[in-house]
Amino acid sequence: MSGVRLDGRVVLVTGAAGGLGRAYAAALAGHGATLVLNDIGVDPLGRPEQRSSAEDVAASVRSHGGRAVADASSVAGAQGGRAVVERALKEFGRLDAVVHSAGVGAPDGEFDELEDDALAAVLDSHLGGAFHVLRPAWAVMREQGYGRIVTVSSGVVLGAPFAHSYAAAKAGIIGLTRALAASGEPLGIKVNCLMPLAWTRLAAANPDPRTRDWMREHMPAEKVAPAVVALVSDDVPCNGELISVGGGRLGRVAFAVAPAARPEPFTAEAVREHLALPLEAERMQVARSVEDDVRRLRADEPPIPRSVVFAWFAAMESGDGAAAAALLAEDCEIWLPGDLPGSGTLSKAAFLELVGQLGEQFSEPIRLSFGAVTAQEDRVAVEAAGESGLRNGRSYRNRYHMLFRVRDGRIVLYKEYSDTLHIKQAFGLPDTVVTG
Repeated sequence: MSGVRLDGRVVLVTGAAGGLGRAYAAALAGHGATLVLNDIGVDPLGRPEQRSSAEDVAASVRSHGGRAVADASSVAGAQGGRAVVERALKEFGRLDAVVHSAGVGAPDGEFDELEDDALAAVLDSHLGGAFHVLRPAWAVMREQGYGRIVTVSSGVVLGAPFAHSYAAAKAGIIGLTRALAASGEPLGIKVNCLMPLAWTRLAAANPDPRTRDWMREHMPAEKVAPAVVALVSDDVPCNGELISVGGGRLGRVAFAVAPAARPEPFTAEAVREHLALPLEAERMQVARSVEDDVRRLRADEPPIPRSVVFAWFAAMESGDGAAAAALLAEDCEIWLPGDLPGSGTLSKAAFLELVGQLGEQFSEPIRLSFGAVTAQEDRVAVEAAGESGLRNGRSYRNRYHMLFRVRDGRIVLYKEYSDTLHIKQAFGLPDTVVTG
């Protein structure tokens, strides 16, 4: 496998002075990327600090032979987002990739005590910052027919106490990622989301000293950075993926849907009863888009009764006895009029045996032509004419008046009548019929 190189690619990294951002910058530069490093120099609570700056990181990149410029625009506002993209174009004449890692936030305590300013700071920097940077960057990428975007979310979206604003902002990042991935695919733009787990200033605030010690030893930011390099590369194979990375391990995170339940009747009580059942995790299916989920739901739906009946006719016409038998429920009620062999009520097995015996008399499959078809809820009434040749040299012609009842994609009732009026009277079907 050839090595990943980013020579000639210009990558913008927001939040580049923090622990993860600095590691991303070093890894990207090490693979040949030209960098625009953005950070406003604040701590996780948004307070100014002198510990590190975007210029410090850029200087370190340059000292190792790389190309990098620093930018201190605040992406929490639209003006700052435009400014940092313009800086990339002014300095290097292009922009190929964006890694949006900027954002402030820390555990916010009791939900009802969350202050307006603290909430706005978290949402504006993480989710707002993504919009503010990626909108102008998107215009550049769409024009050039190429782009790579890495957003940064967090495992906290899976559930964590006292992280309400941070979790909401990071969950919004996931939704934006999936939407941009769908929009960008035909434009040559790929968008993926990283869910890093690493020792950072935010992790240092964990109240459990054993957790802090373990993360400090096993989860350095440098063991996340290679994933960023891969995701901004030309031949990244995925789009719209959520990738959890930490400690040198990675795993895909997916939205999954359990098999659909269809309680009858569909009532609040039925829903409550279903939700009390254990989750069937082993049967869950990944939903990659809303269209994917709709397709899955449609596939779960039982076929409409009319389609089941005509599938049965098609199997009978073609002589596919196995297919015809599969469309009959095991307890299917079958009734034939008194002028037919085996008349009266038959079991499925007896009916299939009779069909087989009659079929031996035909020299070719029966050709059916359909007249009136009436469908109402689970019932389908059919008028049809059939003709074929017999082995004794004679011709066979007959008119059929049939009524079916379908449940869960299988025929549970099949009756033949002497005329259409008897069908309608038997099940109260309307006089108006649909020709088909």
